[in-house]
Amino acid sequence: MSNVKDMFSKPAISDLGNKIQKYYKDFKTDTFIQAVFNEDWESLELFARMTHIAEVLGEMFNDYNKSLEIIYSLLPECDMAQGMVFPQYIAVNGLDKLTESAAALAKITQYSTCEFAVRPFIDKYPEQMFDILFDWSKSDNEHVRRLASEGTRLAIPWGSRLQTVKNKPDYAIPILENLKDDPAEYVRKSVANNLNELSKIAPDLVVKIAGEWMNGSKNTQWIVKHACRTMLKKAHPPVMDLFGLTEPAGISVKLITASPKIKLNDDLAFSFEITNETSDNIKIRIGYDIGFIKSNGKINYKANKISERLCKPGITSIERKHKIFETSSRKIYPGRHELKITINGCVMAETEFMIYNK
Repeated sequence: MSNVKDMFSKPAISDLGNKIQKYYKDFKTDTFIQAVFNEDWESLELFARMTHIAEVLGEMFNDYNKSLEIIYSLLPECDMAQGMVFPQYIAVNGLDKLTESAAALAKITQYSTCEFAVRPFIDKYPEQMFDILFDWSKSDNEHVRRLASEGTRLAIPWGSRLQTVKNKPDYAIPILENLKDDPAEYVRKSVANNLNELSKIAPDLVVKIAGEWMNGSKNTQWIVKHACRTMLKKAHPPVMDLFGLTEPAGISVKLITASPKIKLNDDLAFSFEITNETSDNIKIRIGYDIGFIKSNGKINYKANKISERLCKPGITSIERKHKIFETSSRKIYPGRHELKITINGCVMAETEFMIYNK
């Protein structure tokens, strides 16, 4: 399959129509297929296709509550692509029916992820949805618990920012409190990602929560560490203090080698020595920043973690390679770029290297 949006193929949509017809005898599969694959279909991207299918279904179902019963019946029979249609169906057709739609999302999320579909309900009904989400966070079902966290993330991939959380950063904190020691790793990862996103607009709030949680269970401690990963990467002083990663007194770094000139898609190879001049083990976070030159001549730094460890007295040698390649969000320009070795976020050694395209 050349593109993920192509999962909504004619055979898949035809099969979905036939499944619906099993539970809704008046449903016309041929009409459904014709309406879905209209003249605009090929120009639609993934979420636009899901929305379009949801709108067509909304026109073909004449009773929202009855359509939910049909969806509940056929969900176990649907494949991934077919199941993805139903959360969007709720978001498109059920936004004015909070009680029924919230109950539907709690059921559907056990088969297909609903974090996109729940967000418009949170923004439209923040107070009512808080109570619903809080109850979900205590559910016996891990998928429902995860939805309580994932649905309240400030931002999710391919999704717009949740305005409710943007306006009230502590909105979901009581919900996350219920999930901070969740038995499911699936849920704990969501809690960590939720707080990590939140740290981008409310770092002090996340540092406060991390301080309150960091002496909890191993599960909670794992959440705290991953929730703070962006702040640690940026060496945000309060979070560095929280993790005991203070300014590295008694630590020095000597850059031994670094590729002076490399081609695009080659490895930048470098090595360095860390000297602990004290007689104590010192907790350090070792990293390196690569400064990529932009089209306007300014430098954009990308932070990378090597390890977090206790540095013993004496010399520690480290070698690393970093592949230099372009991504959808970063174009590599030929010319002078920078490499900086960091300890606890402090630049300890630096050099330059050249990138050329030929």
